[in-house]
Amino acid sequence: MLQSPPINRNSSIKTSLSTLNILKHTVESEEWCDLKSLIVLIIGKLRNLCKYSDDNTVVLNTTLRVLKAFREEALKFQMGENADFEENLTNPLFAVGNEDYETVSRNEILEPFVDTLNDLALEIKSCLTSLGDLSLDFIHSDELIMTSGYSKAVHHFLRHAAKKGRNFKVIICECYPDNLVISRVVHLLLKGTQTS
Repeated sequence: MLQSPPINRNSSIKTSLSTLNILKHTVESEEWCDLKSLIVLIIGKLRNLCKYSDDNTVVLNTTLRVLKAFREEALKFQMGENADFEENLTNPLFAVGNEDYETVSRNEILEPFVDTLNDLALEIKSCLTSLGDLSLDFIHSDELIMTSGYSKAVHHFLRHAAKKGRNFKVIICECYPDNLVISRVVHLLLKGTQTS
């Protein structure tokens, strides 16, 4: 019987939460006077995190989500709580004609930023628990699903659908450096899922 190789990396959830904790520490503890100086600090942290992280995509996406949320909070503060600001679909993070929101001071925006980080952490934590239930909304009958590498979240998603009797086929692409495809295929085959 094939043995699963040990997984030497953190899950995406853990990586995202630890990135949020580092960014929260940066917001609360480090010196910054306005949003512009905070963005410079966060981009510096992002570079350091990417050097030492085994999953740069998660770190980058989490940081970009935080920067987008901070921009929205600063715009809400400046334009009013019910302000409707336009998003540019090609690049929503940096889509502004007017960058006056960057001058919103630390004292005015610190509390909403910390609340935003707490909300994002809560959203990420709840994501994994509800993921299995979501599988029934996306996997119906005779679906073809393609995934790559190893992910506990994807594995949980597929297992839940299989337990509920949904028929589907899974194509798993090999993903270097982990190459855990064989272990996923064996595990899914044991559960009765067709894999390629």
